[in-house]
Amino acid sequence: MKNFKLNKLAVAAIAAVSLVSVITTANACSRLIMDGGDTHGVTVARSFDWGGSELQSIAKAYPKGVAVKAYDVPEYKNAASWTVKHHTVDYVEVETFHGTSGEAINDKGLSASLLYQNPSVEFVKDAADNGAQAVHMSQIVNYLVTQFATVEEAVNAFEANEFQTAWKTGIGGHQHGFHFSVQDKSGDIALFQ
Repeated sequence: MKNFKLNKLAVAAIAAVSLVSVITTANACSRLIMDGGDTHGVTVARSFDWGGSELQSIAKAYPKGVAVKAYDVPEYKNAASWTVKHHTVDYVEVETFHGTSGEAINDKGLSASLLYQNPSVEFVKDAADNGAQAVHMSQIVNYLVTQFATVEEAVNAFEANEFQTAWKTGIGGHQHGFHFSVQDKSGDIALFQ
């Protein structure tokens, strides 16, 4: 009989799979992030669960150089428009959330995630138009991943007022407690709320 020695990565992977398998119904998407060090990099695993609803996600590829048609943001003066800078695969939910990008990753290793936290919805009323180009909440994940290569680039652009999230526009005529994160292959993570 052979002895098997499990490393930390294998133990973490088994634990993650076990945890996900016991979750039956959740009120929002769940996410696990694991730093596998220099050998395995950073791994992001997530579910698209929504309180028993069947989410209908499709994968879309965005090649470098493609112009993206921005959604309307009537509460903002300056709607965003952009051209893809980094090859991207984008997972778009087409039923419940009306064409909303929930997860995307680019060829540089930057990924972004739309996350849900219901109490966040009460702060939407406080979001003011700051004059920067406004990106619809349904497209913020796509925008971040198609425009930036690292978390640092995305944060610097946000802090320089190069873009804002059109929080007040909502999705499908409703306000939601969404927020989003970006993570890159170095292990850096930023959360936007």
